[in-house]
Amino acid sequence: LIFYDRDGVAVAFGLTLGATLCSPIDSSNSLKEKIIGVGLAAILVPTFSIALTLLYSYTFIFYVVFAIFVFFSALISLYGQRANQMSFTLLLGICLSFIHITNTSDALSNGLYMFCGGMMYLTISIIFYLIRPSKYISIKLAVCINNVASYLQLRSQYWGDNPDIDTIKEKQLALQVVINDSFNQINQYLDYNNFRLVNSKNNRKIILATSFLNEIMEFAISTTFHNKETIEELDKQTNIKKSIAEITQNFATNLKDLSDSIRLRSTYQPTNILTDKLADIQDELKNINDISIENKFYIDNIYDYLSKQIKKIK
Repeated sequence: LIFYDRDGVAVAFGLTLGATLCSPIDSSNSLKEKIIGVGLAAILVPTFSIALTLLYSYTFIFYVVFAIFVFFSALISLYGQRANQMSFTLLLGICLSFIHITNTSDALSNGLYMFCGGMMYLTISIIFYLIRPSKYISIKLAVCINNVASYLQLRSQYWGDNPDIDTIKEKQLALQVVINDSFNQINQYLDYNNFRLVNSKNNRKIILATSFLNEIMEFAISTTFHNKETIEELDKQTNIKKSIAEITQNFATNLKDLSDSIRLRSTYQPTNILTDKLADIQDELKNINDISIENKFYIDNIYDYLSKQIKKIK
C-alpha cells in the first residue's frame, strides 16, 4: 500500500529492481564493506541507467559513454569475488536500461526509484546485521564444537578412579557418529556455497575451525582405546593422572565456551587458563622415573597433542 501507484507499477518495479540489483553485492561480514559495496551499487546502477537513457538520442556520444561504462564494469571484475559481483550487477543494469527508452523526467524518476530501492535494501541489511541472527553454518559449527567438547569430557573419564570403560566407549561411539554427521553437513554447505563464499573471510574461518576440530577428534580417538595399561601404571602417579583428567575436562569446558560464543555471537572468553596447567604437567612428567619406556612415550605423546590443540583455542 505504501508504494501503490494508481497510474502504473513504475514505483514498485523501480524499487524492486534497485533492491534486486544490489543484493548480489551483499555477501560481506564486515559492516563497512557491506555499506560501501551496496551503496556503490545503489548509486552506480541508476546513474548508468539515467546516463544511457538520456544520451540514447545522441548516437556518437552514446556509443562512447556506453563503451566506457561496459569497459569499466568488466574491468573491476579483476579485483576479487565481490568486485566480480559488482561487475555482474553493473553489466546487468546496463542491459536493463535498454528495455524501455523514456523521456528525461521518466528516466530520472526511474533512476531515483532504483536508488531508493537499493537504499531500502541496504537499510534492512544493516538492521539484520546489527540484530545479528545466527547463520545456519554458525549454528552447525557451534553444535559440532559442543559435541566435540562432550566427547572430550567422556575422554577425561578414562583418567578417573575405576572408570567403566565399556560404557564410556559405547557413549563415545554414539557421539562420534553425531560428530561425523556434523562434519559432513559443514562440508556439504561449503561445497554447495563454494562460488558465493570463495575468498570470504568467514569461509576461511569455517574451514580452519573445521580443520582444528578434526585434529582434536583425531587426538581424542587415537588415545582412547589403548590406555588401560597406562592408566593402571599411572595409578602410582596420582598427581599426573589427576592433572591429565583435569586439563582434558577444562579443555572441553573451553570448547563449550567457544561454542556458546559462536552461537551467541559474543567475544570468546575461556573459563580456564590451560597453559598454566600444561606447564605443571610438563614439570611432573620430568620427575617420573618408575614407568616403562613404552608408557612414558605414550604419556609424552598425550602431552604433545594436548599442547598443540590448546594453542589453537587459547
